Amino acid sequence: MVYQKIKFVLFVIVTFGIISCGDVVDFSNPVSNQGPDGRKWISLPLLEVQTPDGIYFEKIFYTATRAINGKIGGELELKNSYTGGPLRNVKFESRLTFEPNSFDDIRLISMTIQPEYGSAVFEPHGGFNKPAIYNVKFEGLDLKGVDPRDVRFVYMAEDGTYEYISVDKIKIDVDKGLLQVINAYLPHFSRFGFVN
Repeated sequence: MVYQKIKFVLFVIVTFGIISCGDVVDFSNPVSNQGPDGRKWISLPLLEVQTPDGIYFEKIFYTATRAINGKIGGELELKNSYTGGPLRNVKFESRLTFEPNSFDDIRLISMTIQPEYGSAVFEPHGGFNKPAIYNVKFEGLDLKGVDPRDVRFVYMAEDGTYEYISVDKIKIDVDKGLLQVINAYLPHFSRFGFVN
């Protein structure tokens, strides 16, 4: 009976996914804030925490996990908001889509948003038969000094080099602090984000 309960709980967790947040502690491959050609990650404001002793800022991450059958396809979504930055409210909506026959087995897919670098980390590492399609919209960012004509969505390797990722569109509104990628085609998993 106990074994059946444990099995049921694991089934629910894997089937419906997990959404969490916490401190970032060497979550994935290390990155610096600047690439080899001088471009910089466009980061999100850190979480602002008000205490009786004053305000402090926390490095956090937000994660969603779900089992996806690659033969059928599926989606993984993550939405959240928190206090921080000059506009006082940071929001994001992140969606990862797999088309049917993207891979041949069932994989536990994890998507983590790391505000410190404005990056998304996907696991497990590996490639696909068809690219995963990633859409994300961030609002409430401090985009002063960002040149909208020169923003790119990239994959960052462990050695600090990166490659441009094919996307349908990147939207930017500096005044509203909006940064969005529409249909980024991810050929494999690792760390992805915006550079300028």
